[in-house]
Amino acid sequence: MPYKDDINKLLPKPGMRIIKTAIAVFLCFCIDALRGVNQPIYSVISAIICMQKDIDNSWIVSKNRIIGTFAGGIFGVITLYAVNIIPYMDIDILRFALISAMIVPMLLILKLMNRAGAASVTGVVYSSIVILHVGSDQVMYYALTRMMDTIVGIMVSLFVNVMFTRKVIDAFVNENNEE
Repeated sequence: MPYKDDINKLLPKPGMRIIKTAIAVFLCFCIDALRGVNQPIYSVISAIICMQKDIDNSWIVSKNRIIGTFAGGIFGVITLYAVNIIPYMDIDILRFALISAMIVPMLLILKLMNRAGAASVTGVVYSSIVILHVGSDQVMYYALTRMMDTIVGIMVSLFVNVMFTRKVIDAFVNENNEE
């Protein structure tokens, strides 16, 4: 049976984090279908990022993701409204300068709040809003939808991580073995 051992070395069994991530992604797809949004990308990304080896680490990452999502969303909306009312923002270089300059107060506020761990998420959310929706008349709708999708992914990830801890699985297995 050396062949079977060689295959097991090449193809290790997936760990619980991998399985929990797949379950969380599946649930994000299902929730998105129920919501009728038909664009689960942000909830799926959040579920993948927030799924950590244990609930404590997942909670830390999730808090940063929530803070970052709201900060990026708020600054994205402010920036796009500014782009719509400040003269000459149709000139690319001026618009690029404003969008880039807004990153300074956005990240400075996170630093002052001792939330530097949320900086990268904040930057990603901010960028997705200001780059994809310049000139849009639905800025607030997009920002709120983006935030809601992210929160769905975070909540699903936390739920799956809690439901599939070793302690819960062992309790479930032991309870079913006693019957």
